Amino acid sequence: NDIGAEGMKELCAASSHLSSLTTLDLQNNELRDDSVESLVLFIKQCPLENLDLSNGDGTIENKFSYDGAQLLMQRADSIRPGMKLIMPRSATTTVIPPISSRSITTVNPPTSTTTVNPPTSTTTVNP
Repeated sequence: NDIGAEGMKELCAASSHLSSLTTLDLQNNELRDDSVESLVLFIKQCPLENLDLSNGDGTIENKFSYDGAQLLMQRADSIRPGMKLIMPRSATTTVIPPISSRSITTVNPPTSTTTVNPPTSTTTVNP
């Protein structure tokens, strides 16, 4: 597909003619953080129940940063409660359940903690 940010803007412009659209599959379209505002506008204008932004087996992928995915999920939650939003695993590592039944749930990126204890030594000197 490869619609990218510019194609998403054009899709938004046509959204007034899509008043009965409930499912939109935008897998493998090279959408990135610069597409978030257009996606939010599209969600406002269409009665979507399902929006799939995941990546299938294609060579072209949607690549949202973790922050971009969080922003999109939060904005979608406030606009269209109950909509099922599926994000690329690279952005959230999870499929988001219907929004109305939860607050936004994501898997945070892994963090690592290293604790280093300095070696202890005791020297006793007898006079």
